[in-house]
Amino acid sequence: MFKKRWVLLTALAIVASLALAACAGAVQTVVVTEIVEVEGEGGEVETVIVTEVVEVEAEPEEVVQDTIIICMSQEPDSLYRVNSTMAVTVEVMSATDPKGWFNDRGFFYETEMLVDNEFPTFDGTAGGLAEFIDEGNGEQLRITYNFKDDIVWSDGEPFTTDD
Repeated sequence: MFKKRWVLLTALAIVASLALAACAGAVQTVVVTEIVEVEGEGGEVETVIVTEVVEVEAEPEEVVQDTIIICMSQEPDSLYRVNSTMAVTVEVMSATDPKGWFNDRGFFYETEMLVDNEFPTFDGTAGGLAEFIDEGNGEQLRITYNFKDDIVWSDGEPFTTDD
């Protein structure tokens, strides 16, 4: 019984010391050596070596967060929308394609905020961004979008209606 208790206490002490060592901060040991030469009587040179050990705490590295991770319930089987029937594929493609190449979001007004500050309205109150022109005959509806002048592409080229 006595031997069993000592084995248990020794094992507990080892685990505790490992846990405490793991919690210790990163410390870098630097050895500073200084050599001093002193001339004595009769031209004799005495060399004194002083060694000092200094512990310097290492600075933590700055972690740059340049990635966003979004958890989904599944992984898409393909990023080619036509070839997949999984709902998660539609969600991923909708997030990466807001203008409707692979989905129908481009046909709704969800993505107009990418260009305008407000949604265009038919009464002309969209801050001058859209203008409703009533032809009066009811056969054809024509809407004019006036894009902001400061819209540029990622390379700095101005955005035009020809784009």
